[in-house]
Amino acid sequence: LYDQASELGLEGVVSKRATAIYQSGRSKSWTKTKALLSDDFVVAGFTISDAAEGLAALGMAEFEDGELHYRGKVGTGFDAATAGELLARLEPLREGATAPEGVPREIMREMNWVRPLLSARIHYANRTSDNALRHGVFRGLRDVGLSTPVSSKRKRLIAEADLATIWVTNPTRRLFGKTGPTKLDIAVYYALVGDFMLPHILGRPVSLVRCPTGLPKDCFFQRHAFTGMPPSVVTFEATNSEGETKSYLSIEGAKGYLALAQFGVVEFHT
Repeated sequence: LYDQASELGLEGVVSKRATAIYQSGRSKSWTKTKALLSDDFVVAGFTISDAAEGLAALGMAEFEDGELHYRGKVGTGFDAATAGELLARLEPLREGATAPEGVPREIMREMNWVRPLLSARIHYANRTSDNALRHGVFRGLRDVGLSTPVSSKRKRLIAEADLATIWVTNPTRRLFGKTGPTKLDIAVYYALVGDFMLPHILGRPVSLVRCPTGLPKDCFFQRHAFTGMPPSVVTFEATNSEGETKSYLSIEGAKGYLALAQFGVVEFHT
């Protein structure tokens, strides 16, 4: 109940000793527990504990006006097993990572920065004057992985042969500022989540959000055929609610889905 109150942004919960009677006025039988604030933050880095030889804290950040800004460390909320899993997820993301904006000098020396591909739900008391989190508690990753166990029986829709077709020009070009993901990051991410996304988009009308330059101001909706469209992204005609016949896009296979990273596709709408 307390976790639900925190998630909903409520002030907290009031509880009564089970054996106490209901009566007016102040009483030690009643207590109020203030709820923590709760938000999702980007995992921007991590520190290592020399004593425990493992994960000590996560470096949190959030996007503001297209740039990633540092919001402090969170070092509680995970046990040794979860810390080990987190470290295994984060270590491969160190290559090519850059620090967010607003990092204190002492933090810059100790933090191992990672590419901002993971986010986490954090409970916290409030923020400091410089927008850092107070008393942050890790409550789980917000992507497929630690927070969402996956059945080993799930049908694979992205085959090894499909992965071999991934190709992007300018793979190191960053989208949404210098701390944003690269084109290659997006292509790899699509491959990782494809088994979950494809059942919801294959063979359906789909609108794409494309950001070919990587700048938010240049993003646009793509609802119709475009130059160089992958072979398994097709068009079909359908009549809308106003009786008009329109042409729409549809993704018919994994290769076309993966190829859309090359065209700066960052969102799929069905």
